[in-house]
Amino acid sequence: MAQGRELEIAAEQEYFDRAAVERERRRGVVPDVPGAAVNKGAAERSIRYANGRLEEMADPTEQVAFGRLDMTEDDETFYIGHDLIRDSAGEVLVVSWKTRVAAPYYKATAADPLGVRRKRTYQCDGNTIQDLSDTILAALLPAPKGTPQRPELTDALLAEIRAARTGELRSIVATIQAAQYEVIEAPLRQLSVIQGGPGTGKTAVALHRVSWLLFNHEELKPDSVLVVGPNRTFVRYIGALLPGLGDRVNHRSIDDLRPDARVPLRVRGRESDEVAALKGDARMAKLLARALSMGLRPPSSSKPWIVRSDQETFSLDGAEIAAAVRNAWEAGGTYNQRRMRLRVWFENTALLKRDAGVRWPKPAAAPSMTDRLIAPASPASLVQWVLGAGDRLDPIRGDLLTGKEAALLFRKSQTVDQEQWTAADIPLLDEADAIINGMPLRYQHIVVDEAQDLSPMQLRALARRSNGSMTVVGDIAQSTGLWARDDWGDLLQHLPQQLPVNRYTLRYGYRVPRQVHELAVHRAPEMAPGIDPPQPVRDGDEDPHIWEITERNAAQHAVSQVLRHRGDGLSVGVICPAERRSAVESELIGANIGWSDADRGELGLPVTVVSPEGSKGLEFDAVVVLDPAAIALSSPRGDRLLYIALTRTTQRLDVIDVVPEPAPLPELPRQPTPAEMDLQQRVVALVTGDVVDRIRAAAPPHLWDAVLAAAAEALQGAGVPGSDDG
Repeated sequence: MAQGRELEIAAEQEYFDRAAVERERRRGVVPDVPGAAVNKGAAERSIRYANGRLEEMADPTEQVAFGRLDMTEDDETFYIGHDLIRDSAGEVLVVSWKTRVAAPYYKATAADPLGVRRKRTYQCDGNTIQDLSDTILAALLPAPKGTPQRPELTDALLAEIRAARTGELRSIVATIQAAQYEVIEAPLRQLSVIQGGPGTGKTAVALHRVSWLLFNHEELKPDSVLVVGPNRTFVRYIGALLPGLGDRVNHRSIDDLRPDARVPLRVRGRESDEVAALKGDARMAKLLARALSMGLRPPSSSKPWIVRSDQETFSLDGAEIAAAVRNAWEAGGTYNQRRMRLRVWFENTALLKRDAGVRWPKPAAAPSMTDRLIAPASPASLVQWVLGAGDRLDPIRGDLLTGKEAALLFRKSQTVDQEQWTAADIPLLDEADAIINGMPLRYQHIVVDEAQDLSPMQLRALARRSNGSMTVVGDIAQSTGLWARDDWGDLLQHLPQQLPVNRYTLRYGYRVPRQVHELAVHRAPEMAPGIDPPQPVRDGDEDPHIWEITERNAAQHAVSQVLRHRGDGLSVGVICPAERRSAVESELIGANIGWSDADRGELGLPVTVVSPEGSKGLEFDAVVVLDPAAIALSSPRGDRLLYIALTRTTQRLDVIDVVPEPAPLPELPRQPTPAEMDLQQRVVALVTGDVVDRIRAAAPPHLWDAVLAAAAEALQGAGVPGSDDG
């Protein structure tokens, strides 16, 4: 039996070697393509094509295939790999995982084998086959109808789960599960909502969906796809996955969705959560629109409109000018389109009037006359005016803001280059840019990860860039920001609704071990009562370690656990509240340990220090959570923050509870030493003998008891008689 298996592996290895040779032959041919171009433009296009083809190809050391399908009909066999590999005669050796042919590898079940007789998976070191395993679908018992298909815990899946984390999200093409593949191949023309708890693979699924859609929809182009993350650290973490699959699309953090070309700015200001939350409210869009309308200044229809131009003064018909302003405004469009419409009217009217001999300003005066009637505006100037208006907001805030809210918004205005812009100002500037200058570029498909915390104004920024085709990813149980939500309904109302909306739930957790997940649910029971937590599919190799350490030693103990995990070659995330941060960093410095600060956008070193908020979406081999009680009490959604922190690990978890320093023991009377006791006994014997001799000599026997009683009373009272005399 063992010999037969060795022969089977040897035959498969021969096939793998042949395919690898053909892959490298194609790699050598692709760069020659630009040489066949007939002109410079064609050559440039050919170079872009050649570079794109090279990027699509797997690394030379990567295995050519991770799976194989043996079909029931015609004994067809398909090897499934990263990309298509043909031999010199055009025969297909390996098909891409993105093809429809490969779909049964992920979807076939005993109940619905999809024409598959056998599914084979390979475990490889590079392109060398170490082992293989077969699943004969006909030999499996179908699950009862309606039962969700549980993941198949293959050696390849377990190896991928246990593989060391490197600071970048990795591809899961070899281990995509049936429920995940259902999301990946969902229709392009819809708004897809993916709800998934920690470790369900929702981010990887969303990105593999992009690659699959690009392959299977020719009308979808890479430069028309946008992937949006919650911050730049997260974008950096996921940024290498799609290029590794051969696809280069646009990646942005939510704070980088801004009209920088027209509004050069830097985010450097700070503000309270209350102010930031108010700026994220959808009411701000209406407030900006109302503020912009204040730039409309039509003249009186009942008296002349006086214009001075070229050192001349003109008296124009107020009614005619007012009508022109009204027509330009009511025709709609952006603010600047309305201004341009009025300017063109002035220019055309000047030509007509002057040709008719009517005294009228020259066409060159049209811009200045327009500015007087519809004032010029920029996104920055509009937002600055709203934030610095104070009481001047009263005429327009109406039913939008209370007086208290208007006061909250107020800040002293600066010049644009000195303005202390905040992150919450970015969506306001984007909204202002849209109503002044027009809508930004629209993408054919947008992926939004960790969407559950986005404000309505941030969602509006996404919506104006979308044609309705979106993949929205998140976990309500991890919704912790200023706009934390308990369901998806509030979020979806701010996104395009012209296409069907379909929701998908990833119910199985792969990354987080069962013991860790159970601890997280126990420690953070109020994270999301309405959301079912994911079902872990595997046990960890060890239970979480719970430590009770005093405040004085907590940071030192955390670093000792870091050293333990690093000694085993694991990447480590230290997650702690802000008040513990400096102590942890001091201990790391003292232990000569370098670390990445994920809150500042750093990743890549084996040790990472990060806040609970900043850890969202990240994963490490081992995690040390310091002071979970402080995390849970840090905000109204503290349970969710703690849940996030506890579920960032793939293997090991240390939880360090900070306990009070022990109370000092009460001070007990000191017991005399043996030498002191001997001295006391000698003194007592000497004094007693002296006292007895004196009483015996001074008093008759019948008075001895009375003398002793009087002496005892004197000693316990005010003192010994005669002591004042020394």
